[in-house]
Amino acid sequence: MKKSNNKEKLGMENLIEVVAFDEELGVGKMKDGTIVDCFEIVCYDPQNESDADILLKRLTWEKLFSIYGDDLKIISSFFPVSTSKQEAYLRAKLEETENPLYQELISLRIKDLVWIHENYVNRSFLLFFFSKNLAQYNEHYTRIMVTLNTYNNLVLPVSKEIKKEQFFLLNNKNLNF
Repeated sequence: MKKSNNKEKLGMENLIEVVAFDEELGVGKMKDGTIVDCFEIVCYDPQNESDADILLKRLTWEKLFSIYGDDLKIISSFFPVSTSKQEAYLRAKLEETENPLYQELISLRIKDLVWIHENYVNRSFLLFFFSKNLAQYNEHYTRIMVTLNTYNNLVLPVSKEIKKEQFFLLNNKNLNF
């Protein structure tokens, strides 16, 4: 006899399910009315940082995790580098020029752009936080910004357009780029 497993699979669709976007506040709303917002995490190269800077940044994150009692989610996104505008410009120039040497150089540059699009990705790391109401949202927003940006700029506010795009991508997993 097989045992039935009624456990719900935990995935991103169960963790952050944004159903609406509040244009005025620039935040997402979940089914239960929870407010969702995010910050962009500023990445740095540990190879080029001093040991003191690395320690300060690590301790700053530890301080946030120790004083912040509610849920935080860190989500990474990897998107192909978009070279479509550069390709369109070069294709237009390729049609305009009559010089065979320039045509060859432009064709090589277009091939390079296609290779970059296929082989490179833009990385984005976002820190999501959740609030039950507007007062708690303001408290959470301030606590995160003050804690992580007192000594170093470890997070940045995210524009409304990027938030909309991220919420859309979180709720639509099967998109092809």
